[in-house]
Amino acid sequence: YRPRRPRYSAPSCGTPRARAAPGGRALLVLLLSAAVSLLGGLIFGYEFGIISGALLQLQIDFHLSCFKQEVLVSSLLIGALLASLVGGILIDRHGRRRAILVSNLVLLLGSLILTLARSFIGLVIGRMTVGFAISVSSMACCIYVSEMVAAHQRGLLVSLYEAGVTVGILLSYALNYIFADVAEGWRYMFGLAIAPAAMQFLSILFLPVNPVKLNTWDSDSQKGFIQLQTTEDREAEKQESYKEKHYSFLDLFRTRDNMRSRTLVGLGLVLFQQFTGQPNVLGYASKIFHSVGFQSNSSAILASVGLGAIKVVATLVAMAFADKAGRRALLIAGCVVMAISVSIIGLMSRSSPLAGSLQLFLCCGGRLQLGWTGLVDGGSEQGSQVQRGMI
Repeated sequence: YRPRRPRYSAPSCGTPRARAAPGGRALLVLLLSAAVSLLGGLIFGYEFGIISGALLQLQIDFHLSCFKQEVLVSSLLIGALLASLVGGILIDRHGRRRAILVSNLVLLLGSLILTLARSFIGLVIGRMTVGFAISVSSMACCIYVSEMVAAHQRGLLVSLYEAGVTVGILLSYALNYIFADVAEGWRYMFGLAIAPAAMQFLSILFLPVNPVKLNTWDSDSQKGFIQLQTTEDREAEKQESYKEKHYSFLDLFRTRDNMRSRTLVGLGLVLFQQFTGQPNVLGYASKIFHSVGFQSNSSAILASVGLGAIKVVATLVAMAFADKAGRRALLIAGCVVMAISVSIIGLMSRSSPLAGSLQLFLCCGGRLQLGWTGLVDGGSEQGSQVQRGMI
């Protein structure tokens, strides 16, 4: 007679694969989440900065007036504005993962339109399509990744998105320089955005549909261990973890759960960040350098690469202190240094325009990035899953 083995027992030392599998799956999900966040930021930064160098060629090939150049640059923002009006609703209704996948497909379409464009109207439509895609992707990526990890990991992973943005800007300026003297090089500049979009699309296919917490084990990882909780306790804990409050759009402006204050803080941070003029500087970087003394297109574009490099360095510094110093402290420090830098640059540019412009890109670019990284990280902490989508 051989006694029956107990139902729940500690695993033997001879089953390392069973014990390592859950940890390996969690690591895979974490790495894929980081890749999705980094690629999402890279796409955003690339599309935002690529027009800087492409505009120098488009101005000649399409005989663009100043007004048409402004329309072409701002068309990306028009598409992003349209997406921001409906993006939050679509993300909450159809899910973050699906929104990212659809945005990748829309981005591929927009990139093809730009690459094959033969008229000014085609360029504007392509830029608006791309702007719509990157706006939806930027909202969905930050929300999705912040929900995939524990609170102590959230700052680093969400900061990866901002790191991707700065790397994308630097990459776009570098490619601007490479294709500056190539005939119709702007087609290559716009078309190369297809590569990171395809990579992000493939990466997110392996991620779960619904966000999961990587600091908790799933039921499969607990097989073979002695159960310390009853079935009722586990069911109660599971039900409590999935409780989620539901909000309408009007709730953003009501005092319920302090949503009005959260909305005002979020809108204020975003609006004042735009008022610093950083987006305009990024879009017209090569044009500005060209107007202050850099004669050739190549030299003006090469000078803008310095701006991209400084932004990457500043982002890495901000990421290193995001979880240690806190998002709020990082944002306040960045804003103070931004104000001082912009004031000094404004005074210096009056006496020497070229020196002032160089100071603007190499000094203020990094300061702006420190403040913006704190804004992105802090935004992910505002509210629950549903609230993040609407804000």
